[in-house]
Amino acid sequence: MQRSYFMNSKKFISLVLAIVLTIVASIPAFAQVPKTEETTVSPRYVYIGDINPFISKSGTKAICSCSVQVPQSSSVTITMTLQKKTNTWGTYESFIPYTEDVSEGNAAGISKTSKTLTSGEYRVKAVVRVQTASGDVETKTVYSASIIM
Repeated sequence: MQRSYFMNSKKFISLVLAIVLTIVASIPAFAQVPKTEETTVSPRYVYIGDINPFISKSGTKAICSCSVQVPQSSSVTITMTLQKKTNTWGTYESFIPYTEDVSEGNAAGISKTSKTLTSGEYRVKAVVRVQTASGDVETKTVYSASIIM
């Protein structure tokens, strides 16, 4: 008789503990979020649209080009730099950059053919700087896909 009472009390305590743990575990914890000032989401680049650096090969030379979409009456400077991969870690060596100021409506672009290149992996680094008539300036850097010479 003692034994069954003891067993029944263990079952009862286990049942109560299971119910209490279920209730406690199901209560979500809410932390009050402090009120902050309203923030405005704006695009990172307002004046620079799509930048399209491109590299292709012609024999042992590389043809490098870059085009960009910009607003009307903007001063645009495009700097293209041919880069060669120097190791397996993705480090690139830069060659002499080619810079040109262009202002042709809402699109600008440049193209240049390299000197004879040795074998390796090459890409184009394009840095575009736009200055609007109101004096606002934006700069953006983009890389082309790489080619194997």
